Amino acid sequence: MTRGALVLLLAGLGLAVPAAAHWLQPEEIVTELNAPAVRDALGVTSARRDDKTPRLLIVRVGPRWYELSTAVRRLQARDWADLWRHNVPEGIVAILDDRSARPVVQFDATGGVASVEERPPGS
Repeated sequence: MTRGALVLLLAGLGLAVPAAAHWLQPEEIVTELNAPAVRDALGVTSARRDDKTPRLLIVRVGPRWYELSTAVRRLQARDWADLWRHNVPEGIVAILDDRSARPVVQFDATGGVASVEERPPGS
């Protein structure tokens, strides 16, 4: 999937929201991440807000995620983190492999993407 196609998909799903755009309820973001189109296109297997730490968004990804290029995964992780932080005070995002529950994206201290796993952990 090209970056242009990805941006169009996300814009159509309401997920490519510029930081200066309107505010979204956290539940709206979670619902959109669990939408079939996002699951199919980006490999999201589930997304939820953590019960004990509501500022934490947990996104689990499966095999389709690893089929995307590193650049697309890096861009997507950054966009999810930016969107969550824009709408949830001090929001943080964890992107985990669905099978191993290990992080597949490392964020730096400023919330930027430091690294992205090339393949599922343990494979």
